Amino acid sequence: MDNHSLVLCGFHFKPTDQELIHHFLRDFLTNRQLLLLQPYNTIIQECNLFGNRSEPSEIWEAYEGGAQLTDQSLYFFSELKKLNPMGSHIDRKIGSGGTWNIGKAVATWVNGTDGSPSPIGLKRTFCYKNEGSEDNGRWLLDEYSLFASHRKNYRDSRYDFDYVLCRLRKKDGSLNKRKCSTSEDQATSSKKKKCDDE
Repeated sequence: MDNHSLVLCGFHFKPTDQELIHHFLRDFLTNRQLLLLQPYNTIIQECNLFGNRSEPSEIWEAYEGGAQLTDQSLYFFSELKKLNPMGSHIDRKIGSGGTWNIGKAVATWVNGTDGSPSPIGLKRTFCYKNEGSEDNGRWLLDEYSLFASHRKNYRDSRYDFDYVLCRLRKKDGSLNKRKCSTSEDQATSSKKKKCDDE
């Protein structure tokens, strides 16, 4: 399915973390009609990435045709599913026995009306783990959640809403690597790339 057929030629959807949370996710949660307008209705789809029986590569193929996007990402609004209706833990299962393993969570900030920075939500990064699948360690998921109100403790990782905005992407070098890198590996890789560029 070609979801970008209604998007202008040369258009690249590369929003910042702040834009994803402060504009797109907030708009989706407060007034879904705004995101039914073109071109956004062809760029950000609704798909439950938690509790889905499809592998990440199958979701990629279903929404993008796979081979056309080599260096881009897919964006989804996804409903969170709790392991226990009364609990706070989220069901991270996906595919045939796989799961999204969390790597790190970082607060996202915007400047408030008084000019001081204010946390608006969290970005959590996950890596797909499923030892029995070729997709194991080859997919990353950035999950964006919105805070309902200002939090003094922005490290508080609870969810205020039942929906999140997710960016699904292929892991760099995933064709050659089978494991998810650690944040230390990413920092080393980043430093190496910077040195290579100089």
